Amino acid sequence: MITTQSATDIDWLHINQSNLNTTNNLIITSGRAQGIFAVDADTSRLAFILANHEDWNLYYRSYLLTTVDENGTAVYDLSDEDDIDKADKDFWSWGYHAVLEVPNTTQGIVEFFAFGNGNFRSRNVEKAIIPNNNYSRIVRYRVDINNMTLTLIPDISELWKSENYVEFLAVV
Repeated sequence: MITTQSATDIDWLHINQSNLNTTNNLIITSGRAQGIFAVDADTSRLAFILANHEDWNLYYRSYLLTTVDENGTAVYDLSDEDDIDKADKDFWSWGYHAVLEVPNTTQGIVEFFAFGNGNFRSRNVEKAIIPNNNYSRIVRYRVDINNMTLTLIPDISELWKSENYVEFLAVV
């Protein structure tokens, strides 16, 4: 059954792309408004959420990934307001589009590129970055499903600054 949205409905997830990761049997989905999600293709159970850690209810918090460097050391203390702000600006991408899997046969590991529009770079309106000071970028992430960790692999984001900000639409 097809229904229409009312003016008060919110586009909570806004799915832009989905891919099947055959190594781990996960459906990886980019949600422009919330982050990147993985769902087990057999059970339909949520596997992980790649997103800023603010504003998630208790049920979903256990699915949020911990940010680590390539040595497995925590990058940010996401209970600290300054670290939250740093992660929002430097680690997370915002307005995800176009998840492109990096081929990998290691069970428990998922790698992919994603285009992040960069929308606002904060859930706090007072800390949001306006378009002329913002930038979009392509990121490469590695997810360790067994440890629920996320590593930002060195990317090309330094090549993309405010002159390349794209508010919507993108592809990797």
